[in-house]
Amino acid sequence: MSDSFLRVLAARRAYFNARFAEKLLTRPDLDGDAFLNGLREYVVPVVEAVAQIKDDAALVVGQILYDIALDLFADGLLVSYGTNAVSFPAAVNVAAVNVAANVQYVMRVWSELLPHTAPFLIQQPQRVAASLVNAAYNLSQTPAARPLQWIEIMRALVPLCAEAETFLQAGQVAAWRAGMAHYRLGALQILKTLDEKMAGAIFGVDAVDVNALHYALMANPWHLPGTERTPLRSLQIVKRVGAFCGFGGTFLAPPRVMWTNEGFVARDGDENYLVFADAFGATLHRVEQTRAENIASPFKLNREGVVSAKGLTMKFPELANATSFAANQNTLAVTTELTHTVYVVAVN
Repeated sequence: MSDSFLRVLAARRAYFNARFAEKLLTRPDLDGDAFLNGLREYVVPVVEAVAQIKDDAALVVGQILYDIALDLFADGLLVSYGTNAVSFPAAVNVAAVNVAANVQYVMRVWSELLPHTAPFLIQQPQRVAASLVNAAYNLSQTPAARPLQWIEIMRALVPLCAEAETFLQAGQVAAWRAGMAHYRLGALQILKTLDEKMAGAIFGVDAVDVNALHYALMANPWHLPGTERTPLRSLQIVKRVGAFCGFGGTFLAPPRVMWTNEGFVARDGDENYLVFADAFGATLHRVEQTRAENIASPFKLNREGVVSAKGLTMKFPELANATSFAANQNTLAVTTELTHTVYVVAVN
């Protein structure tokens, strides 16, 4: 272990031993040696990075990271790969190491992101560490979200942010970019406060006019930054949202979709789910009973599966004999009898 963490251990040994003993009361199967290896692999490099910037901050940060790591270890979300490992393998065989996807991304935050965030950990250690770990976990639990993309964006944001709060706020926009479609409205509000370099790092474009980018994303949920000069191509099925709950999806029965004052809602007979979908991702979230609302829309769908909108027409055989459909100005949502999926159509 590094000298910095050894000093933390010496100063907080009684506290650390008491915390581990307390955890053993509810988790008597905890392996102390495995946890010690986990500290070496994931916590020590972060504390060392903090000490290199501000040595006297290592004690506070080290204690907080110990507590977070212990809770994750007890919940099976922090797995040791041996005393020589200091980072998560770039291409890991998940089945071979018997680790779930949500676990691997939590560990990647520890090994690939947290050491780079030392300046922010010094400012707000509990908030920064817990927020980043929770974000990675939530992304990994969201179908089709891209936690690795989020981690890469966050690493790119580190040198662009002076304050921990700015970094975490930008992280919410990055999470939207990485597939958390339900973050859209909040992320758009935050986007207005970011500078050009931060926005460019999040959306992967250069020479960003933040005001113009915000306007384009607000006006059209299917806008992809960097494609401003690309002409409209065609109507496309841009998302397929949901699946049968027996196969790990959400819907118990083939759903029906409607437009409400909260947005698109899919109902499978028993439950209602808000459907969030845009160019970056699609998510479903349970909602209380709601009712359909009328809204003007340019989209039309006939029994043969022909969609028309904005002067474009396209036939989609899979949308023939639709059981329900709803649309707003930019998006058409369709369901059919033989699938537990909501088809999302837009100009793309």
